[in-house]
Amino acid sequence: NAIQAIYVLPECQGMGVGQKLINTALEWLGQDKSISLGVVKYNTQAISFYKKLGFVEDGDVPPSPAAKLPSGKEMP
Repeated sequence: NAIQAIYVLPECQGMGVGQKLINTALEWLGQDKSISLGVVKYNTQAISFYKKLGFVEDGDVPPSPAAKLPSGKEMP
């Protein structure tokens, strides 16, 4: 199981919105399974947020086709 993307508008960050979104995703996916998520490595704010929720870094993974931008560049 994987969480593909969670986005919170900058003006709503720090208000518990991201926590509620993650909690809803975890309830839906079930807490008895391994759950992964991907974050671009330059998004240190998101990485910190996920670590506070108990997620751990598992290292770099190759970009998925979904990480390819229309320009052809890939998100790290």
